Amino acid sequence: MIGKEFDAISRADIEALVATPVAESRTIEYKERLPASANSDKKEFLSDVSSFANADGGDLIYGIRDKREAGKATGIPEAIVGLPGINVDLELRRLEQVLQSHIDPRIPGIKMKAIEGFASGRVIVIRVPKSWAFPHMVAFEKQSPFYSRTSAGKYQLDMREIRNACDMSATLKSRVEVFRTDRLTKIERGETPLPLALCPHCVLHFYPLRPSGRAGMEDLTIPATKIASIQPFHDPVSRERFNFDGFLSFPASGQTKRAYVQVFRYGPIESVFSCKFLDFSQSLCSEEEKAAKRHKVLDAISLEGMARHGLHHFLTVYKQMNVEPPFVFMMSLVRVKGLEIGTDNRWRDFDETTPFESDILPLPELIIDTFDILPDPILKPVFDVVWQATNNRGSKNYDQMDRWTPYPNL
Repeated sequence: MIGKEFDAISRADIEALVATPVAESRTIEYKERLPASANSDKKEFLSDVSSFANADGGDLIYGIRDKREAGKATGIPEAIVGLPGINVDLELRRLEQVLQSHIDPRIPGIKMKAIEGFASGRVIVIRVPKSWAFPHMVAFEKQSPFYSRTSAGKYQLDMREIRNACDMSATLKSRVEVFRTDRLTKIERGETPLPLALCPHCVLHFYPLRPSGRAGMEDLTIPATKIASIQPFHDPVSRERFNFDGFLSFPASGQTKRAYVQVFRYGPIESVFSCKFLDFSQSLCSEEEKAAKRHKVLDAISLEGMARHGLHHFLTVYKQMNVEPPFVFMMSLVRVKGLEIGTDNRWRDFDETTPFESDILPLPELIIDTFDILPDPILKPVFDVVWQATNNRGSKNYDQMDRWTPYPNL
């Protein structure tokens, strides 16, 4: 795999592959031409892509010819021959359609782009991530093979290897579930890295999906220059220290904290912040209603706004620490039984909702397979579940275009 973020790959990087030269391996493969419309070409393309996803991911590069010895390809790049005369947009859409139609389950996070500047024509790079939902099957021509890769290239899995791959995938998902359950239970019991205020809290968990290490990846080294960038919520001034689990950041003020960030040495991040209650001072409710609702209704705009900020912030932290996607993102609410949720609206009465029925509310997890995400459409299904738990159709902070817009109807 080219050792760069996908969007940063340039003509110089492609030229360096040939000049060095960098031979084909478990994570890189060269092709002289794009796959044609023949079934044999499609099957070859599908097997190449799925083998990367079922192994460690990799780059498939079209427009490079490799050397041959005795008529056989050596896997050593010889020349950039380019892809002259192609309609790039049309070809990329065609390849995407082939992948969507013939790989089961679909592989999230595949990226494709054409690189300009070669006299012989463009070069197309397809980056296939290591998949969290492996193994992926090629469903084509009434056949259903599974492929993976070694340093010698792709190969077809036998039944034992397919079974092992399924077990590994299930084990990884189980690790994430066990991690989340254990952490939420400890937070609810007050077993946190430092004393937290006894109030409702929102918990954001980020879990990198990697094929090796204690919990999916190797021990994490946090560069000293990046420590100050790991910020808890509520307080712009923070303190940091290393602890048994890894690295802890927390607000500088107060003995009892309202937020903290724990970066576990094996990769996951746990961010906890206290939930703000709705301020009824500007509401049209009666004084009796205001008194009854005080400290009983979570401020949805604050909650969702902080979660949006957290998603963006901690993806940036991972990027700075060179921890690559995919990640599992999990949002949970703790100590919320009997509480409601609402928005501060001085122009109309407070909308009654049904209180939460559980003290711990683990919301649906999300798979983040790229740093380049739009948080609003990704988070909407999660926010919707929070509101649905209180007898609402969904979040009231989105407009008709699914954009997060507080007071969208005003």
